Parts: sequence; structure tokens; C-alpha cells
Amino acid sequence: MYSIGECAFSGDGTGDDVGYTSLTLGDNVRTIGAFAFNGFRQMTGTLVIPSQVQSIGFMAFSYCTGFSAVTSYAETPPSADGAFDYMDHNIPVTVPACSFESYASTSWGGFNNFISDGTCSYSIYARPDLEKAGSVTGSGSYELNATCTVK
Repeated sequence: MYSIGECAFSGDGTGDDVGYTSLTLGDNVRTIGAFAFNGFRQMTGTLVIPSQVQSIGFMAFSYCTGFSAVTSYAETPPSADGAFDYMDHNIPVTVPACSFESYASTSWGGFNNFISDGTCSYSIYARPDLEKAGSVTGSGSYELNATCTVK
């Protein structure tokens, strides 16, 4: 599933009548439509935003007051204007270390308590010497302030 449509699970708009207490979004979700989970007050724990999410629609998680934290794995902060209205904006929001400033400087989603997860993804590309065979490529993650050596 690449997209969760507008009002996909909001029912009558309150969300209270459906009885869901937790939410797991698939890693392949790219967009979450407006009002998709609006009013799901009974959901608790951490709202996890997968790394591929690019946009979260208006009021998609508004009134989801049971969540105690948010974790976003997206390195580029998803567009989220009004997506988290009427939630507690003081709950901790864990984001990738490489993106911490992007989230915090824009008060992403209206939140104000950002925490770095301490890791960054990276890619390494090296141009080989044309007189010698070989190339270097790679990807992965590293801890903040760690040293990476390529030989």
C-alpha cells in the first residue's frame, strides 16, 4: 500500500466508535490522507511514521490524544501541515540524527520536544583511479560523532 486515503479510517469523524488501540503503518506507505485517523483517541503508545512517508494530510492524526510519543524514521520531514492538530505537542518526537535540525527548526507537525535517535544513514561513492580497477560503494548507518574510514 502506497497511500492511505482521505478519511480512510475516520468513520463518523470521531474515531471513538471503532475501538482501535494501536496502529502499525507498513514500511511502504508514502502518503497518509487528510483525516485518515482523525479522532482515534483510544490509540496509545508511540505513533511510528515509516521512513518512506512523504506527506501526512491535514488533520490525519488530529485528536489522537492517546499517543505518548511519535517516532519518525523519515530522513526528510514529511509535509504535515495541521496533521497533528489537537494532540499534545509536548510529547517526545524521535527523529533521525541527520535530520534533527530539519524537524526542530520548523517545529514539524507543531511539536516542540524533538529527540535525536543518534544514527544517520549514509552512502559512500568513490571515483576509482582509471588506471587501477575497482570501485567503492556502500550504505548503512553510523552513530553520531563516529568515525568512518574507507581504505
